[in-house]
Amino acid sequence: MTAGLHSAAHALEQAVALDPSLENALPGLEEARIAVDETVRSLSRYAGSLDADPASLEEVERRRDQIARLVRKYRRDVPELIRWREEIGRELLLGEDATGALERARARLDEARAACLAAGRSLSRYRIVRGKEWSMVLTRELAPLGMDARGSSS
Repeated sequence: MTAGLHSAAHALEQAVALDPSLENALPGLEEARIAVDETVRSLSRYAGSLDADPASLEEVERRRDQIARLVRKYRRDVPELIRWREEIGRELLLGEDATGALERARARLDEARAACLAAGRSLSRYRIVRGKEWSMVLTRELAPLGMDARGSSS
């Protein structure tokens, strides 16, 4: 690029010799050439200060190629692939925890079954006690009527 600006400046100087009205363009072109030269030197210094790690570059290239293959294979752009990966990750967590969730559900079922059986036994005991009490009350109430609480008359 700087060679092109040098050539342009030289060509413009020759053109000024033929047409002096072009002389106003020379300072602008010279400023542009100087600015480009300074920028080139600055970028060259910067590039020289970079620590090029071939292994790191190779890893970046490998990763870029892998992403490009995934984009082609699944026909999704990179943001879609990232969202899909997160969704699959959540599903995997649920799937991996399925055994634990099943075991916890079975434990809750066993607890509920035990509580139900205990409540049934308690209700049975209550009914037996109350049944005996009720039987005595009925016998006492039916006796004056000449009726036996078991359903037969005397």
